[in-house]
Amino acid sequence: MVGLFAILHDYEQMSEWRPKINELFVGFSRDGFHWDRSNREVFLGVSEAKRSWNWGNVQSAGGCFLVVGDELYFYVSGRAGDPPHFQDGNGSTGLAKLRRDGFASMESRDGMGMLETRPLRFSGNHLFANVSTGGGELRAEVLDGEGKVIEPFTEANCS
Repeated sequence: MVGLFAILHDYEQMSEWRPKINELFVGFSRDGFHWDRSNREVFLGVSEAKRSWNWGNVQSAGGCFLVVGDELYFYVSGRAGDPPHFQDGNGSTGLAKLRRDGFASMESRDGMGMLETRPLRFSGNHLFANVSTGGGELRAEVLDGEGKVIEPFTEANCS
């Protein structure tokens, strides 16, 4: 499961006063009860352009996203503030789009890489990987619990 959570910024660390600076971050859960929110990289943030629709804050408008074709739609609310009064007004709704399954990725910087997943149980006929090889190829092998290759699921037999 993926969820959005907000962090309210400390006003004393800002160079100028703004209304209620609030930005959105991504968290995830495997069971819906225990959440990992260790990534503190802003997912949907405020604008630095004064009086922009999201200059004051950004909040989740519903806390979830919609799957539309190959994209995820995130509806957010934003506040512009209204200098010189800085009331929490001038609210707007925004739409952010992300490619489906675009939350995390791995990248090889030197042409070749290796990724080992946590142990998983698979009972289907086909296992798919979402990958862009840039003209190269993806090869896979299946390992046992001790990290040894299970024959015949070797890199050499990968096709």
